[in-house]
Amino acid sequence: MYSHVSHAKGRWFGKSLLATFSAEFQTYPPGYYEQAIRSGRLHVNGQLVPTDYIISEHDTITHASHRHEPPVRSLDSFISAGPDFVAISKPPCLPCHPCGSYHFNSVSTILPPLLPPLATPAEARAKNTSRLFPIHRLDRLTSGVLLSGRNSAFSSAMGKAIQSGDVAKFYVAKVRGLLSAPPSSPSLLSDRANIDEMMRGLKANELPSKFSSITVDAGTEIVDKKKGVYVCGTPAEVTTKK
Repeated sequence: MYSHVSHAKGRWFGKSLLATFSAEFQTYPPGYYEQAIRSGRLHVNGQLVPTDYIISEHDTITHASHRHEPPVRSLDSFISAGPDFVAISKPPCLPCHPCGSYHFNSVSTILPPLLPPLATPAEARAKNTSRLFPIHRLDRLTSGVLLSGRNSAFSSAMGKAIQSGDVAKFYVAKVRGLLSAPPSSPSLLSDRANIDEMMRGLKANELPSKFSSITVDAGTEIVDKKKGVYVCGTPAEVTTKK
């Protein structure tokens, strides 16, 4: 069950609850909202109200509904997990935090119960490890390394390091056609020092001229063409090209 909480908006004032929800939220027909109000699944300020209840300022309206979330890929690839942070390989189609149609199926809700415990219960209480503190985010359809802090102090320090350019992240994309790049641009997979030098201190309007192409010594296998999921460095049966 989902509990959707809405605070009364100015345009709702003076209108009935049934008419407002039927017009504003057309996912369901008016008959559904009428039944939801009568059964108490749609209520105001924690109280059962009639269908012709007139919405006023400061009203809080709660709608409890049953629905199934879109499926997501499993979260089972840990890169590192310590007392201050956890690094995972986030799969595509999994959002970092609850949003849109995803309430339970997100990294911030799935990951905490999977984390290894800290050294002692006292340490766990001190670091408040019942929740994660985001350091950075990746879009729902983007896969890659995702860092989360296990305490607010570490998360804040890493956030400042990213803002100052001491820590940088880069994206790898598979494209159709040829990606033009300056002759002097290094291969991203060839030299970590070149990556750091290229990414440090770049401004948004400078990025297109800094893109570099990547070559790999193994084939790529399509896992999910629709979602753009590939595996690089595939098994022997995948054709290898250099």
